Amino acid sequence: MSNDSPARAFGIRVSPPCRRSVHLVAVAAFVLLGIALVGTPVAADGPTVDNVTIADDESRVGIEDDHTVAVEATGINTTDGPATVTVELSGWSAEAIGDDPNVEIRTDGVEVVGSVETDGTETTFEIDDDSKTEIDLDATIEFRLEHPIESSVDGAIYEAGVEVTDSNGTAEANATLTLARLAYEVDGEERFPPSTEFVFQNQTVTVRNLDPDTAYTLYGFDPDDGALGEPIESVDSTGGSGTIDTGAEPLDDGWYVVHGDEIATVEANAFRVQSHRLAATPADDAVDAVGDGADTDVTIESPLRTTAFDVNVTSAELDAAELFDVFDGEANPNVERIEGSETTIRVEGVESGDSIPVTFEPVPAATYGFEFAATDTNARDGASVAVEERDVSVEFGSDVFETGAGGIVEIDVSLEDTGEAYVIVGGDEERGGSVLENYFDVLHVEGDTTIRVNTRLLGTNVPSEEVYLAEGGSVTSYLHAPEDEAFDDVTFEGDADDLDAFRSAIGVGALPRPLQPGRYRLVAGVGGSVVVRDDGVPDFERPVARSNLHITDTDGFENVTTYVAPEGSANDIDDSDAIDEELTSQLTERKTVAKGDRLVFEIEARGLTGLVSWLDERLGSNGPGLDPQTLTTLLEFPDGLRIDGEQTNPGQNEPAAVLDIDGATDGELYLVPTPANGNDGSPSYDRYYLVVDTRGMAAFDREPMPGDELRFEFGYDSTGKVNWFGTVDHDAVDPNGAPPHFPYADADAGNDTETRVVTIETPSVEYDRVDGQRRPILRHSENGTLTGRTNLAPGTDVTVQLLSGARARSAIKDVEIGADGTFNVTHDLSALDPGETVKAEFYADQRLVDKRDAIVIGEREPLVNYEIAEVPDNVSVESGGSLEAITATVENRGYMTEEGTVELAIDGDRVGNRSVELDGNESATIDFDDETASLDPGEYTYTVSTNDDEASGRLLVEGDRSVDAGGTDTDGGEDESSSGMNRTTATPVDDTTKTPSDEPEERSGPLGLFPAPPIGARSAIGGAAVVGAVHVLGHWI
Repeated sequence: MSNDSPARAFGIRVSPPCRRSVHLVAVAAFVLLGIALVGTPVAADGPTVDNVTIADDESRVGIEDDHTVAVEATGINTTDGPATVTVELSGWSAEAIGDDPNVEIRTDGVEVVGSVETDGTETTFEIDDDSKTEIDLDATIEFRLEHPIESSVDGAIYEAGVEVTDSNGTAEANATLTLARLAYEVDGEERFPPSTEFVFQNQTVTVRNLDPDTAYTLYGFDPDDGALGEPIESVDSTGGSGTIDTGAEPLDDGWYVVHGDEIATVEANAFRVQSHRLAATPADDAVDAVGDGADTDVTIESPLRTTAFDVNVTSAELDAAELFDVFDGEANPNVERIEGSETTIRVEGVESGDSIPVTFEPVPAATYGFEFAATDTNARDGASVAVEERDVSVEFGSDVFETGAGGIVEIDVSLEDTGEAYVIVGGDEERGGSVLENYFDVLHVEGDTTIRVNTRLLGTNVPSEEVYLAEGGSVTSYLHAPEDEAFDDVTFEGDADDLDAFRSAIGVGALPRPLQPGRYRLVAGVGGSVVVRDDGVPDFERPVARSNLHITDTDGFENVTTYVAPEGSANDIDDSDAIDEELTSQLTERKTVAKGDRLVFEIEARGLTGLVSWLDERLGSNGPGLDPQTLTTLLEFPDGLRIDGEQTNPGQNEPAAVLDIDGATDGELYLVPTPANGNDGSPSYDRYYLVVDTRGMAAFDREPMPGDELRFEFGYDSTGKVNWFGTVDHDAVDPNGAPPHFPYADADAGNDTETRVVTIETPSVEYDRVDGQRRPILRHSENGTLTGRTNLAPGTDVTVQLLSGARARSAIKDVEIGADGTFNVTHDLSALDPGETVKAEFYADQRLVDKRDAIVIGEREPLVNYEIAEVPDNVSVESGGSLEAITATVENRGYMTEEGTVELAIDGDRVGNRSVELDGNESATIDFDDETASLDPGEYTYTVSTNDDEASGRLLVEGDRSVDAGGTDTDGGEDESSSGMNRTTATPVDDTTKTPSDEPEERSGPLGLFPAPPIGARSAIGGAAVVGAVHVLGHWI
């Protein structure tokens, strides 16, 4: 029932502007009510109103009618004077009461005292009986009333309220009057009042609240003067209602009323017929056949109609199914198919000014005419739209887009004259054309887009936006987002309703492993209609561009290189652009690491780019690398990456330290992927740097110390599983305890492992030029130098501080460490005095590494100066005999211990040499007992020389001499060879005796390379303390 129905109007009780009346609510106009009488309690001995009625108690709106109010009351006390009777008419205006009411008293002896007074809608009179003090009343009051048109307005109340007042109190009661009206329904919808809306030609009007016993006629009507026009037709009122078909006998535009007995010829009882006019206007006269330009809308205008209506749509060029697609019936709930119709669809609930969206992508280029007709009035209008082919351009940025297996590839797609396109990935023939390659997907692309494809995730169930990332536009995968509305317009040839069904139809199933190396088609199309070509290969109905995705074989795991870097946190890298500056440029290849420096492994590994990128993005590591927790997760994935480490030389009762990645922080251990951009510029990681901070070595479960040897293992594990996804459960791409297997390895592949061993060392420094007390030697010079070697990583912040004894003179110099650990510091040392001792302090990152005394020498003083202190003046030897009688005392009058050569020459011909190694201010005596005098008897000059000095004597070579039985010379004289010098051992200048070395050792030095054993204190201790050597990388050099 409508909110404007008369039943609702009279079902709400409101209070009229009456003083004391009690009202009953008038009910719906078409329901006839009996008289209702309600009394109220009164004071003791007061009057009683027994009954109040109205006759007639039914009438119609808009007419003038006579009504009689009858009152019956008892117990009216008139002892103190007349009683008062008041009648209040509620619902009528004061002007609605015609002549003065006529009061008739039907009780004997009771009379009206005075006059009957009417004030507005209230009528009052007094009654009395001089013979009685208590009277009864039976009276009628006749009214002439003009019933208001407003009866059709919600809340109207029509009743007569009666009050009887005497000296003891007041009694009251009321009666109601029903006013009937004409009610119109237009096409089943009630109009209240009917004149508020047009009745459009061809609509059906049903008239209700008619009297079945009364004859009614439809007239033309002038609402200005209320005059009836010519009769049109009689109206059958059987059952209390009649029907008027405005289309059977077309009614002209104008006002009409159904007239009969007691029907007022007023506008409220009339209805207005209007010709319905409809205008259908397309937003575009011509549209494109595909793309955004294929979409437009049709606006329906009907200016005089304020109510919604349904519109039927037909087209000579399209059947109902095609119309349903053009009007996007799947998306628009107001578009309905008409059961049994093959030519017409319906758009429901259209209001004037509504725009109905249409798209012409489902139909070929042509001009299409449409007819729009209101279903209730048959008002209609036509429109046409030309669908034109246009030059839609979709271009790929390259004929081939290439990436390694498991990598990320960027595919550039540019659109022209269209805002969207579709791209087929895969689905081409393989195996000589017998079957299709087992991958097929459709992408929806909007705008010029660079599509970044993570090939490791293809075929998994991760969201589309994680597999395909768009830069500049948008991209969505049907395979990874099957419910996305971007694919609502995609259709497939045959019975397939979606991509999954189509893949099954063409024999494409789930991948057994991540997408393997191979060539995969890229086909761009517009319209989204996928067909199967004659060769069985799926394609777009309207393809516009082609390219290829080439996934190459991966080399897998290759090599590991061990480096050191200066002290710092493992994650001390700002961003990926700073990797070279802040890490790789600081690396030095070593097999040992000074504790405190960073230990860095360069791991050459391919096939992990996609997984590492996805995992890093999902877990949200800060910075350009993977923190230990993300790295732990990566190692737990079944993709096979392996990183292990443990100590190889624990004590007998000590456990080996083991690498504990998950227990470290990113400042203690960090994995840094380094981009190696491919041909297309997409990110591709082919090497990873594992950085370990050795200060606390918290990446191990126990802190390794200097002297500990650590073995690290890196590689890919493979178990030989063919059905990789079936093994690792690809529906949940996460660590799931599956056996590790590098997904791009052959089924028969085994583990591929590289091992690297690193020794931890204590940070140390050795100086090149030191004296016998291991003191660095400094020259008194403006360009004094201090050189040496350290095992600290090149790039370490190193300084050397020189402090004089008086602390008045000092020098601090920065030290640059070379790749081989050497350094060279130049400074003005002219303020230091020769012979002065200073302190040399070596700092790394402001921490003291080495502290020792240094000696200052003169600018031109030799560091090593081997002088010949003494040789025999005359030596006699037997021809062919030993030259052991030739001896020489050699003194090192320099500062450094360094190997030298003492050479023997006879008459300028070299005949032998000896090696000697002496500390500064140390001397030694040598002989040449290994040489023989292969000379003819005679007199010669021999010379003993070093690089710094030489001395000569006379050599007499004699023939064979006989020796007597007593072992004495035949001449009984003294052996001339012993004159002038005794054989001695190495002795310092201050005559301190030292023992020469007994073992020959090949030595090198500034005097050359000689096999003879050096003579001196350094040789005597087997060369174990080599002054000036540097301990680097675990070896003395």
